[in-house]
Amino acid sequence: MKIEVARLKDDPVVLEESFDAARWDMDNYDVKFEGAVHLKCAFARYGNEILVDVEAGLMRNSTCARCLKETKENVRHNFKLNYNALTAGDTITVDDDIREQVLLNRPMRFLCKEDCKGICPGCGVDLNIERCKCCGGKS
Repeated sequence: MKIEVARLKDDPVVLEESFDAARWDMDNYDVKFEGAVHLKCAFARYGNEILVDVEAGLMRNSTCARCLKETKENVRHNFKLNYNALTAGDTITVDDDIREQVLLNRPMRFLCKEDCKGICPGCGVDLNIERCKCCGGKS
């Protein structure tokens, strides 16, 4: 998403865009982004500062670090970006900065629930669902 700096006057300019999440190449071994990324950006200029109020929504499919269960969730991010109008040039493109914020706001380690018991290292059962077969649930 980009906007011409000259277009920014007294009133904020709101732009919306949706595109396939694969365009941003954010997937890794435990997180996949699916469907569309929805962006709504309000651009406002205050003197030499350009403030962008961002709303980003997307579908995240995460794998639990303990039990390996996959969980899909709609994720919404709200944040602000700042640019200097004097050094911005003729246009501002915000895609890379928004992508970076989405990735930085992702949990370092995803858990399906806070008290996830994980998988038994001996017999491999999901301890959230059944008791351990090799040590009676002591793992």
